Amino acid sequence: MGKSQPQVKKEKKPKTPKDIKKELEAKLFGEKDKKKKKEIQGQIKKIDMEIEAENKKRKDVEIAKKVTIRQLIPVGVDPKTVFCLNFKNKNCNLGEKCQFSHIAPKKEDQLDDKQDTGPKLVCKFLIDALNNREFSSEWVCPLPKCKDLHKMTEMSENTEIELSLEEFLELQRQTIDAAKSTPVTEETFKIWKEKKRKEEELHAKRLAALSTAPKGVDLFKFQPDIFEDDEADGDDIDYHAREEVESDQEE
Repeated sequence: MGKSQPQVKKEKKPKTPKDIKKELEAKLFGEKDKKKKKEIQGQIKKIDMEIEAENKKRKDVEIAKKVTIRQLIPVGVDPKTVFCLNFKNKNCNLGEKCQFSHIAPKKEDQLDDKQDTGPKLVCKFLIDALNNREFSSEWVCPLPKCKDLHKMTEMSENTEIELSLEEFLELQRQTIDAAKSTPVTEETFKIWKEKKRKEEELHAKRLAALSTAPKGVDLFKFQPDIFEDDEADGDDIDYHAREEVESDQEE
């Protein structure tokens, strides 16, 4: 006789709030104790609130799907390569006239492919986010399997890439170890700003002192007596006699 195969236990589905509410209502119907009856009524009220919140959340999601999304893409990207979000939400009736693709990405396309041996390009979505000042530490490329470069560490082996100064600085910032650097907070920024203000004030005072100091011409105009020689300080010089002596020496 063959061995009997063990019975596979079916996993019990978790009870929904509606199922729990039905059980509590049935329990409430036969309960005579007022205290326990009040407790059951409180549990039912709590479940009603959860059901109402879930229904509201579901309704908000449905309303959000009906709102037309303005889908933007960077310059140079073919719209037909980007999946239409409105079509995904069943809110696009343009059909073939829609500039975006209505073909959902295949599962095969979502798998990781082998890396190309040639040099890669910087992600156009990243460049667009940098130029529009929309880039932050939480920024994520809208293409789920984008093969372009998004970080500075990915560019170490790609020497043919050309970056603008803004792009280079932003990507370089990603390589900084936040644990070893001083974070810029509101308090540290105020300290730095106050220090710079004091330095500028000191520099302005020095310039003002130099500009207001009396010069030689000003002293001669307003106090010419300090430039007059005292008669006792030196002997009178006969310039005519000196010229005759110099002419005799030349002869």
